[in-house]
Amino acid sequence: MFSSTARWLAVLLLCWCVNARADHGSPDGIVSQADCFAGRNYDQWMDDLWEKNGVVAYLLIRWKFPEDEYDRYQGSLDCRHITYRSDQYVISGWLVRPKRRSGREALPVIIYNRGGNRGFGALTFANLFTHVFPLAERGYLVAASQYRGVTTPQDAKASPDEFGGRDVRDVTRLVGIVAGLPDADRRNIFMIGQSRGAIMTFRALLDTPVPIRAVAIYSGVYDVRDLLASRPAFDQLFEVLIPGYRAHRQAELDRRSVTRWAARLPARTSVLMFHGDRDERAPLGSARKLAGQLAELGRPHQLVVFPGESHFLDGVRSEVRGQTLRWFERHRSKPMADVGVAR
Repeated sequence: MFSSTARWLAVLLLCWCVNARADHGSPDGIVSQADCFAGRNYDQWMDDLWEKNGVVAYLLIRWKFPEDEYDRYQGSLDCRHITYRSDQYVISGWLVRPKRRSGREALPVIIYNRGGNRGFGALTFANLFTHVFPLAERGYLVAASQYRGVTTPQDAKASPDEFGGRDVRDVTRLVGIVAGLPDADRRNIFMIGQSRGAIMTFRALLDTPVPIRAVAIYSGVYDVRDLLASRPAFDQLFEVLIPGYRAHRQAELDRRSVTRWAARLPARTSVLMFHGDRDERAPLGSARKLAGQLAELGRPHQLVVFPGESHFLDGVRSEVRGQTLRWFERHRSKPMADVGVAR
């Protein structure tokens, strides 16, 4: 029989383990996770859309995402809706990886940083088909954060979106969590930033727990002053989102404008930028400004401008994805062919 002292030590050890589990949710820092597909087949997904969103969303998504595509992704990808802690908040996000792999080799990682603000632009399951699933299908572990203040109106009040302020920690925290996963190749971590996601990406580069080898930016916001000049209504939005905006306006704008501190970016992180010359939301001039700065600094970069394309680059989506994956492959520490991941 155990002595009284031994029993007390066992109880204390058990309590410590329980508390550690409660603090971190799991050894990798994830609080909760659930299957994105939730065991639903395509018809059940459509029924859910009809019930929750009505006929317009039902018809639009059925047209954009046919049944065979759903079945292919459900069969080939492991998709998890996760929550994780960042500061004092619980943040929602996604982890998607291929199911079938040869051996147990680690997967290269892509951190996808969405655009928008608050609930506008928040990732939905349908968005994963466009932005995330095609990347995971090519052999990457893809992680995406909703950022704080998205899930419910109550969350938005308790954990406000700051449009590139303290919410950048939601990205750097996710990088640390993913880098610690047993199937993640922490030597090969990349980022994609869409629109406002450019702010999140470049600010995260200054403070990530592990190096980011390369980034790809789609229709990015590179200088917030240029954004305000083209879209003055953002001044009122920033007053709502950015703490201390009126008192420290210039400093807060500089903080969110990579063109003001491009020299601080990690010298070895290569930058690929895509922009349409008819982008009505994020000024092309800012992209050209940053490209010029990176050239003067001797940093690896490329700016690709698509004639006639708008902010969403709808007409060149496949080309953008292909160039992005080739850019990441070019800057990998180890070619994909040597990793043994099904492509």
